[in-house]
Amino acid sequence: MRGACVGKAHNVPSRSNVMRKIFGWATVSVRWFSKAFSVTRTAFRLLELLDMTILIVTYMTARMLAYFLATVQHLWWKFRRGAVPQVHTPSGEPQGIVFLTPGYTQQSIELVWMAERLRRRGMIVFHADISHNGNVHTQAEILERNRQILADIARLSRQSELPVVFLGMSMGGCHSAWLAKDLYVRHRIKAALVVTVQSPINGSRVATFGEYPCVQELIPGSRGVEETSQCFHYLEHIGVSLKFFSALYDEVVRRRDSRLRRRRGSPVYWSESLPQIGHWGAYQNPWAMSIIAGFISHFLDIPDKEALSAFDSGCFPQLEKQTYRDSVQSIRSAKGLDDTGMYVAVKGDVSESRS
Repeated sequence: MRGACVGKAHNVPSRSNVMRKIFGWATVSVRWFSKAFSVTRTAFRLLELLDMTILIVTYMTARMLAYFLATVQHLWWKFRRGAVPQVHTPSGEPQGIVFLTPGYTQQSIELVWMAERLRRRGMIVFHADISHNGNVHTQAEILERNRQILADIARLSRQSELPVVFLGMSMGGCHSAWLAKDLYVRHRIKAALVVTVQSPINGSRVATFGEYPCVQELIPGSRGVEETSQCFHYLEHIGVSLKFFSALYDEVVRRRDSRLRRRRGSPVYWSESLPQIGHWGAYQNPWAMSIIAGFISHFLDIPDKEALSAFDSGCFPQLEKQTYRDSVQSIRSAKGLDDTGMYVAVKGDVSESRS
């Protein structure tokens, strides 16, 4: 009996053996976790490298194609018309005023096809005053350079009672918001609509690579991005309609960065996709231009016979027309507009008709 008891005592693991096994399991687990972390980190680095490669290839391809088309556009315009006018005036009765603002480093010549489409729809189109090397201006600089043009637009709108629309591409969309605010603050003329096309409203992930100081205002989380967001919310508060467009794929401005983020009590903001791949070339893309110009025409209630007589549609014109009407109707519902364009409720206290 005593020997059996002694044998059973030897079968019980000692505390040192238990601790040794636990330490061994922990060592193996740490090694496996270390290997898994190393593999995961390598995979993320490969994904970042792939993403950067896609970004560079898409950026260079889209930029080169847009530059080529812009050069053809420039030569065609110089041969046919001469210098780019500061103002495009329609042949018939004007239906509205549009202020065009180019994107980062873009020239006004790159916007003439868009301006001509709008002019044929009855718009008086103004080009922003920019330097010879394109739009490389900060918010303060773009406001200072365009004070006189805004004064002319205010006087024209007050005399003719024409609605004013601001249309900006990329960084120009952010500038459009500031110009629309300045028009209201200085001249008490409220824009009817502000349209942005692939604009970095919440900043751009490649803004740090820009060579001009103005891109510092486009770095995500910067003071410039926050002030631009506040400017858009101010415009919405005073009754200006906002429309955001994005591309199917944009290597510079992601879809979620091309629209306002939702705040407490604010509506959900959507960014409508254009048939466009890449950040550059929307104003050389006939389908994208048709959607943008068509939306503005329908928003301003231009009669169909005038808007559609110069309708440069793509492959699916009926689908595009329905898209315009759906987009306009969604804005009207949010703004308290009925089908006739009358304000049935403006911030709950004013009723007025839109010019």
